[in-house]
Amino acid sequence: MNYRYDADGARLWLDAYMQRTTQTGDSARTFEMDPGSSITQYAEPPSFRRTRAVGGETEEATVTVAGIICSKTLPPVHGPLRASDPDQVRYLRQFVCLTGLGSHGFKAQEEVVSGVVEQFVGNPDISALDGMNFASRTSHLPPDIDPDHVLEELRDTKFIRIEDNVVQYSRKVDDGAGSFHYEPLCPSSFKEGDIVEATGAYVAYPTNQSGQYRLVFCLRALTMLNSTFREESRIQRTLWLDSRRKEPRKKVKHASISSLRRTYLPYGRDIASKEGAAS
Repeated sequence: MNYRYDADGARLWLDAYMQRTTQTGDSARTFEMDPGSSITQYAEPPSFRRTRAVGGETEEATVTVAGIICSKTLPPVHGPLRASDPDQVRYLRQFVCLTGLGSHGFKAQEEVVSGVVEQFVGNPDISALDGMNFASRTSHLPPDIDPDHVLEELRDTKFIRIEDNVVQYSRKVDDGAGSFHYEPLCPSSFKEGDIVEATGAYVAYPTNQSGQYRLVFCLRALTMLNSTFREESRIQRTLWLDSRRKEPRKKVKHASISSLRRTYLPYGRDIASKEGAAS
């Protein structure tokens, strides 16, 4: 975000959006932790995940956080990249960091995160839980994310793409009267200063020590809500820079050095004596 960014306006828009969404009861985009969720252990890959029962089936429980992008590393990935160590390829990551710029609604979302961590800590099979890693691992991505086939080359035959690697990128379109729909959006469209919703699942992966796990926020979807504040700040900054540019100086045609007369020292005694007699 540049210094022309309307931070106050963006913060007010974010608070109004969160309040409006909560009032309309948008269950697909709730900012509250699902009270019916529980921690379930899985073997492939080894992990603990938050789940909930829906219609007789087990469904992944997700959390949606609304905020303003302040930092990101998102596809598409352009080359060249070199990774001789397989672990460097395995842990290639995409991430998005959100801020509320002082938003009260954004601050309240921290309670949801705290509640999720407590769920994992309270599981008897987890003896220790390391920090929080807000990231999503990526490899073997489709053309709009890996246009130059950089990740495909690194993937080779050693890695596969699993469902945990899939992230949906979209724009939320307001249809009026409280209804809306989603449209696919290229990940390169997301910039610092955009107001978005980040939906993800909390997963605890085992570390090298028995009973110890690392909690990860796996990004599942990134939804564009409003890019107006970022776009307007870019326009204002461009206009300001244009106003400070001075008019270019007019070019003056200078004479060629070939027209410059030069004086030379006279050589020889005769010339020197004649000049002395003349004086």
